[in-house]
Amino acid sequence: MSRDFYQLLRTYGGLSLEYIALTETDFTATAGGAYTPPERGDYRRLAGSRQIQLLADAPGVFETFQTSGVELFLPANNIVDTTNDAGNGRIFFLKNSGTGSVTIKNYLGTSLWVLDDYEMVMIVGNDNNNWDFYFSAKNISYDNTLSGLTSNNIQDAIDEISSTAAVSASPGFTWGASGNISKGSYLLNDTVPSNTAGRVVPLATGYIEKVFIAIENATTASLDIQKRVGSTLVTLVTVTITSARVATIPVSVAVVIGDELAIRVSPTSANSVKNPVVGLIIKGSLV
Repeated sequence: MSRDFYQLLRTYGGLSLEYIALTETDFTATAGGAYTPPERGDYRRLAGSRQIQLLADAPGVFETFQTSGVELFLPANNIVDTTNDAGNGRIFFLKNSGTGSVTIKNYLGTSLWVLDDYEMVMIVGNDNNNWDFYFSAKNISYDNTLSGLTSNNIQDAIDEISSTAAVSASPGFTWGASGNISKGSYLLNDTVPSNTAGRVVPLATGYIEKVFIAIENATTASLDIQKRVGSTLVTLVTVTITSARVATIPVSVAVVIGDELAIRVSPTSANSVKNPVVGLIIKGSLV
């Protein structure tokens, strides 16, 4: 087996690694014996069904063309140099162009990765039989500066988005009423007064992010967003539109699933309102 040399390698025109295609015939070839490093060569069949063992001289690029699931074993990456077939820092590029998954294992039989149809992966050996897999969504960084997400890698960011819902307030979170609505009067859910039956929050946990208001005439008025607690309605927040017909007002008010919400013209409002429509934007977690 060749030994290591320690010198910086510089190339001009790119670096080309040897390529091998593993076909269905390779995975169904006559079974061989157990792998006992050191062992020279590219690869060979193991005794188990549809198993191939990579050997000390395996090339850097593999592509599989199997017709059903298979197992691919990496060469030994032992501390003892005489049986360290992989060598520390060994790199493989693997592409699954077949049907069925490729289960990648270390030479001891421990499953490390499952490569599904048409997926690709880069595998980098450390030492003592430890292998890293690039690039999974988990180890690709994500800049969350603009999004407001807490996640800083792609996997967690997608999971965070998946578990978060942005519920528009039309029609589920809007209230309105026709005519002149006096102080202390409630807006309607469709035709039902919201203090009789309110809008119900469907999110496990969340918060009211914005309140938007439209009224017929420009005025200054205040509206209470309320939640039913037992038989009582409790004000969560009061918002005020000032000398305007329309307004979008940012707020941050916690709500949870099952909260029943109502809207009224605040008893302390400067004025009554004419033909008001009020809506909420609620964001939160589905679970």
